[in-house]
Amino acid sequence: MTDKIIDFSPASPARARIAKDFERKKWKLFRNWFFKNFTKVEQHDFQEEFYKDLIDSGINRLIAFVPWFMCKYVHNYISMLERDFTLSNGEITKLVFPPQQSFQINKNDKIVNFNAFSKLFENDTALITAQHINVMIRQNN
Repeated sequence: MTDKIIDFSPASPARARIAKDFERKKWKLFRNWFFKNFTKVEQHDFQEEFYKDLIDSGINRLIAFVPWFMCKYVHNYISMLERDFTLSNGEITKLVFPPQQSFQINKNDKIVNFNAFSKLFENDTALITAQHINVMIRQNN
């Protein structure tokens, strides 16, 4: 018994299914970034590269475009998630996660200082209470 080879040619049912998956709500943030940052020509080039990779790989199954793009061009995708953090010395840094040093957030003209990864306990075998957990939750908000 041989598996039928999936047709990825233009206007094929496989391409239609992949395009439909791309429109799903979970890819909205990615789509907004993708359409904003790449021209129509670049978008088309990525699409053609995607289908060429599917055909050349011999995997013979449907793959979502977004995970493929993130794996192939992870640096570009991560930069979409970066945001500016103002360090306590006034320097601004771009990071995906909060910096490991003190930083500031300006909200309603009030500056609040944060330490994102503060150490809760000095030893590794401490009793954790609801109060400790609440402190962690407040730090994440």
